[in-house]
Amino acid sequence: MTHHAEIPLPPKMERPALEAALRQAVGTGALSLHYQPQVSALTGRIESVEALVRWKHPQLGSILPESFLPIAEETGLIVPLGCWVLRQAFDQLLGWRRAGLPAIGLSINLSPAQFRDPELLFEIEALLVRTGVDPQLLVLEITESLLMPDTAGTVDKLTALKALGVRLAVDDFGTGCLSVSQLRGFPVDALKIDRSFVRGIADYPEDRAFAQAIVQMARKLRLQVVAEGVETDAQERALGALGCDLLQGFLFSPAVPAAELESMLRRESDRGECCAQAVATLTGLEVKFAATSF
Repeated sequence: MTHHAEIPLPPKMERPALEAALRQAVGTGALSLHYQPQVSALTGRIESVEALVRWKHPQLGSILPESFLPIAEETGLIVPLGCWVLRQAFDQLLGWRRAGLPAIGLSINLSPAQFRDPELLFEIEALLVRTGVDPQLLVLEITESLLMPDTAGTVDKLTALKALGVRLAVDDFGTGCLSVSQLRGFPVDALKIDRSFVRGIADYPEDRAFAQAIVQMARKLRLQVVAEGVETDAQERALGALGCDLLQGFLFSPAVPAAELESMLRRESDRGECCAQAVATLTGLEVKFAATSF
């Protein structure tokens, strides 16, 4: 949920009308979550997803997040919107568990206003109690710029969130100037390489060197590395060679509704079971052959 300097408003709606419609949408549940897979760079299997909010207006159709999220931030709607996202995400994790799907991580973006909200810790703790979801499955993403002031209050808030058992990731990493020593002072679990460096990683040595430096920094601090904005096979190969853990982007899948993601997870699970059965069959044949050879 990042701020954008220019807001591409829908041509048929001026900003005041869009703000009023957004207030109504937040209050009436007219929003939805889509989920973009994050796949293992080693296996290609979905290990986590990022929850991304979508708004389908009854007259205008789909409105881009970059049109309404900045308005939500400026008007304070981002806090109730963020709480709604949290509740939806927890319920979705619970739903997937009840459906017998493999446990996967789920990343949620925290805006600066939501991060500073004194009710955030209570909200997450209550959701953990209500749903019984494994807190390790929840990844809260905060931008590098939020960490730049390096205040004691920021560290205290991150530490309190970690005490709940959730994981923390630094989003848009590389756009700020955090050093290794500064990053070491924050209780985070993962770094997300900003898409601006991923875009040119296969063609520009400077971008590749920068991404490599981020991976090396993460390894020293024992942090997971996620690369977002992966759109080509060349980018996938370059990031895999550097040692990125998870890859996210249109090369694998756009953000999709929950039902579509569930189908993707079931197909993966079925393929995994087929492979396991094939291995078991081959192993049995090898044992039988070995026994009859004597």
